Amino acid sequence: MISYYGAVPATLWPVKGSILKLSIIWLNNRQLKIMHETEAVGKAYDFVKFEKNKIICNSNDYLPKEVFGYVSKFGALNFGFETRDVRALSAINAKKRKIKAINQKSALLFLKEKINYKNNYNTKKDFLNRIISEKNYRLNTNKKLNSLGILPNENQWEVIKNIKSDTLKFY
Repeated sequence: MISYYGAVPATLWPVKGSILKLSIIWLNNRQLKIMHETEAVGKAYDFVKFEKNKIICNSNDYLPKEVFGYVSKFGALNFGFETRDVRALSAINAKKRKIKAINQKSALLFLKEKINYKNNYNTKKDFLNRIISEKNYRLNTNKKLNSLGILPNENQWEVIKNIKSDTLKFY
């Protein structure tokens, strides 16, 4: 999926032994509703409850018994052809990273080539301009891209159902 502002969204992917920093925010109900809208719950992301002990807090900060977050509804982008090959976003620092990392520009170029838009739009800039400015083009492109997503073999979260959301009209 490509966002309405031209980015390839990142998602959490379980990798045993990898450590990364997550930001935790405390939201009231009104703020949570707004957050669901900005994350396009039901369209781009699912709101999930993580299994116990999957999110480990290594600071003195309080961590509640239940931790919630957002994960891509369509999974991680598969860079493999015959195999499952997910990539980390290189802008996110991680310790003991066990999978290859890729930057946003390379991910966009991969998608552009994968869905065969090179004949219509020769540059990444042209491709992005059309994604951003033409909603129907973006929606049709995302329909093709959703099939490139893969889900983890074992989810480490439970999708929270029945979230009422107007979801951004951009998607």
